[in-house]
Amino acid sequence: MSFNSIIGLCLALICHMNASSMTTFIHEGGNVTLRCPYSGSDSYILKDNLLLVEGSLAGSYNSAIGEIKLKNVKSVHSGPYSCGKTGEQKVLMTELVVTVQPKSVRLLRTKFTSGTFDDDVFEVINLEDSPSVILTCIVSQWYPDFPINWNRNGNALDSTEKYNITQTYSIFGGNNLLVDSTSKLEFTVSPDNNDDSFNCVASHPPHNVVNKSSSIQLHVYYKPSRFYIEGYNSQELRSGDVLTLVCIAEGGNPVPIVGWQKNGEHMPSNLTVVGNRVSATIILSVTSEISGDSIVCTSRSPGKAELMLQKELNFSIVYPPLQTTISNASNVYNIGDDATLTCVSSPSSPQASANWWNKGSILTRDVSQSVTKSKFGGYITSSTLRLFDISSEMMSIYTCKMWNLHMDKGSEAEFLLNVHYPPNPPKITGHQPKFSLYSGQRVKLRCTVTGGSPQPTVTWFRNSEPVADAVLTVANVNVLRLEYSFVLTASDDRATFRCDVNNSALARPLSTSVTLNVFYSPSSIEITSDKRDYAVGGSAVLTCLAEPSNPPPTFEWVRNGEPQPLADDDVSLDSLSTTLEISNLTREMDKNVFTCRVTNEKLDKTAQASLALSVHYQPYFENAQKLIHVRAGTTAILDCTAKGNPSEIEYKWRSTSVESQHNDLTGRVLRFNNVAVEATGSYDCSATNSQGSGELSIYLDVQYAPEIVNFVDTVHVLEGDQLMLSCSVNSNPPSSIDWFVGSAVSADDHVTELTKDDTLILRKTIRRRPQTSSYICKADNGVSPAAERHVTVVVDYGPTCWPKVETITVDVGSSATLTCNSNACPEPSFTFRDKSRQSILEDDRVTVKTVETVMCSNYTSDLTITDVNPDDYRVVTCVVANTIDVCVTNFVVQGTTKPGTPLNVQVVDVAVDTVTLKWYPGYDGGLPQSYHIRYRLTDEAVYSHLDVEPPHVTTFVVDRLSPGSTYEINVKASNRHGYSIYSKLVNATTSVVEVQAKAPDWDKYVNYIIGGVSCFIFLLSVAITTLAIYLCRNKHGVSKDYEAPIQIRDYDVPPSWCDQRDSRSSSTTNTSVDKQYDFSNHGDRVYDRDPGYPTVYSPLSRKSCGPSPRGSLT
Repeated sequence: MSFNSIIGLCLALICHMNASSMTTFIHEGGNVTLRCPYSGSDSYILKDNLLLVEGSLAGSYNSAIGEIKLKNVKSVHSGPYSCGKTGEQKVLMTELVVTVQPKSVRLLRTKFTSGTFDDDVFEVINLEDSPSVILTCIVSQWYPDFPINWNRNGNALDSTEKYNITQTYSIFGGNNLLVDSTSKLEFTVSPDNNDDSFNCVASHPPHNVVNKSSSIQLHVYYKPSRFYIEGYNSQELRSGDVLTLVCIAEGGNPVPIVGWQKNGEHMPSNLTVVGNRVSATIILSVTSEISGDSIVCTSRSPGKAELMLQKELNFSIVYPPLQTTISNASNVYNIGDDATLTCVSSPSSPQASANWWNKGSILTRDVSQSVTKSKFGGYITSSTLRLFDISSEMMSIYTCKMWNLHMDKGSEAEFLLNVHYPPNPPKITGHQPKFSLYSGQRVKLRCTVTGGSPQPTVTWFRNSEPVADAVLTVANVNVLRLEYSFVLTASDDRATFRCDVNNSALARPLSTSVTLNVFYSPSSIEITSDKRDYAVGGSAVLTCLAEPSNPPPTFEWVRNGEPQPLADDDVSLDSLSTTLEISNLTREMDKNVFTCRVTNEKLDKTAQASLALSVHYQPYFENAQKLIHVRAGTTAILDCTAKGNPSEIEYKWRSTSVESQHNDLTGRVLRFNNVAVEATGSYDCSATNSQGSGELSIYLDVQYAPEIVNFVDTVHVLEGDQLMLSCSVNSNPPSSIDWFVGSAVSADDHVTELTKDDTLILRKTIRRRPQTSSYICKADNGVSPAAERHVTVVVDYGPTCWPKVETITVDVGSSATLTCNSNACPEPSFTFRDKSRQSILEDDRVTVKTVETVMCSNYTSDLTITDVNPDDYRVVTCVVANTIDVCVTNFVVQGTTKPGTPLNVQVVDVAVDTVTLKWYPGYDGGLPQSYHIRYRLTDEAVYSHLDVEPPHVTTFVVDRLSPGSTYEINVKASNRHGYSIYSKLVNATTSVVEVQAKAPDWDKYVNYIIGGVSCFIFLLSVAITTLAIYLCRNKHGVSKDYEAPIQIRDYDVPPSWCDQRDSRSSSTTNTSVDKQYDFSNHGDRVYDRDPGYPTVYSPLSRKSCGPSPRGSLT
């Protein structure tokens, strides 16, 4: 390091440590004043030990005061300044350092041993040669030469074994003393330098000024630190094994791309990246084909690096021959021929061993074998078997087995040696002539053939026609069975079934046959008649024809399911037909079913055919409904359905009913929707076909629910008159009629009479005034709904008023309500009159409201007077009148007064110290009243007084009286108008206490004495303490010398309190206020004399005073 650098570093350290005040730092261009402790003409100043004169260094020197001023200083002004005086010791004034900021801080083109440089970015491709980098930082034209710092990724970098930092400087020419500093950073690139950022910093520590250069980015590209394969360790593999191979690359920049290749082609893999570890996984099925494949794992770094790594796998695979084939063999051999069979294996590793097998034995004669290497890997084994003078016994399966003895696995191939020869004649089983065959029976005919090569063909024929649905079964290589299963029919009777066998060794087929004898019934039966339709009284001829059967059939005639015992002259028979003649036909024979049954005795089966006889007859009515009951409003249906043949029947209706004029009178059914009562009547129906007519008469009865007619809902009757109620009913069928009043009418109370026109009359004499009652007339004839009507019977009577007289007490200005109640029927009128019998009319003070509380019974009318005045105190009469009679109620309206004297005051009980009184209320004056008791001993003049609580009670106990004493007692009442006079005096004597003498309880008296002494001592202590506090406060007062803590608060006191304060301060009668509040000594301050914690309140405002701190003043 240079001398100037050392000086600069020392100066920086001195600045930071503030170790000395003799060094002065200043920026270039600044001004500085240096003072010397000496002054006068004989004083002087030195710089660098050179004498300064006035005007030098672009400054001014004043020797009179020993001061030099430097303006716009430059680096040349730097140096030590000292001063002296003749005869005095020289003194160091300061060490002046003028700092100059660098003109520029820059990094030069960097030298490096490998890689590329582009726009302040280094790229190092290969680290195998340990490349080094030198970064150069130049700080131009600054002063002094401070150390240049280096940063790596923003952190300060010191010179170490890896990072070597050197710094030099050179003097820059000119008027100023400036230097150019150069710092070099040299290091060997390693992977941890990837993406590092480097810059240099020039700083002036005394002024905290920092100048930074631009940064250089370093990109380092390198191969993975580890590259390997997991999942295969050169072990022996077998065909069918499954390998999981993982190619792994750890480290590297950029992150490598890892993959697999097979024979130069990309293989799909599962890629996983965890941190700086990249892996590619494949699952490989081991087959014989991969033994010659090139399986390679590759790692490639993308971008400019292109760093490649790869590893190749060589598999050692053991696999068997997967396939064996036999060739050079003919398809067909004849007896006496020779045959050569060649067997070839697919590749095997190691080579496969070959063996020939026939009928469970290894063939060793005439067998040869050879082995060749496959171009796909492994070995191919070939084996040849020669057969001479072939016979039929040699026709069998020959097997060639290729076996990998190392794995004990292999493959095989089979060859069938086919020798041609003819079969044996066929045999038929499944039918024996001694057993009978029946139509519908299932038969299985089986044709069996043995021998023959190639396999013979077997065919069934029926009457020379081949059978298609026979089933062939191969029992073994020399036995064939062809089975024909079918259900016998009549056509199989006398049929011939033949079995033919043939192969290439026969000149013509071999055959055998069988003929069947089948029992069967006729396939069909038919009945015919000589006519289609017959008339009543005529004859019919029926013929039954049957198809052939084996054996011939027997015949039987059946009528409606019952066998017919017919005479011989009615039936004629031949072998395949029979005839039946029926005479004297009736209408009952129409639709009769005649059946011809044919029976085969061998089969025990019967066939039959039927025919329904058609006999024409005129219409007639069966089970016709001649009387129909129906309810009005529903649907009525009159059915005139007749039976006849032919069934085409014409219907006509006739009726004189009014309702029938509105309906269609044709058709077998006459329908009435919502039938009316007017439809009641007789309806005649005629039914006609080609054979004649039939007649039917139907009566329609329309029924309807009862209806009460000519009914009165309300009946008025006077007390003592006779009540008569009538209830007339219209209904079909007739109704039962009843009167009810709550329950069924009693015969003792009522008389009823039913007239011819379905009217029920009820009679009753009204002997007393009842409440309004309801009578119910009910009629029911079974047709819903039943009829019901209510009649209200009202007994008219004159009004009854209550109360007769009522006193209403009310104050002037209050309201009064006069309530007039009455019972009457019909409804009465209410009139309020004064004493002059004039009606009181409604106005703004008087209202009248009448309410009917119970119809035709209770009525209420209220006269309300508001703002009562003295003129309203009078007698008011309520007049109630209806058409029967009149009644009145008188109201006396008066004002409230003092109460009257309590009545009948009496003593009801006495005790040792109590007397129980009881009295009755006097007139209350129209207001709530209270009671007051006074009592005294008979020999005393002063009364004691008691207020009765609660106020309304009239029984009271006077207690705390003296035993055995006589008292005079009376009672008075009061309300808000005042008191009544006292009642008459009553005397009461309390009981005498009987006291039993006993010894004094000295322990109790001792306790009393001790307690009294303790209380006296306590009270004496309190008195002494109070006196001490009082004397202390009178001595010190409450002044500014008082040292107790004082709280000051602003308070406003209401004027009323102010007035009290002013008046009481001038008065001498109210000593309690003067003692507690002193206003004369302290102006307008109020002092709380609480000895616990004195409080001073702020001066009271003369406009408004605050409240007392402890409450209102009293």
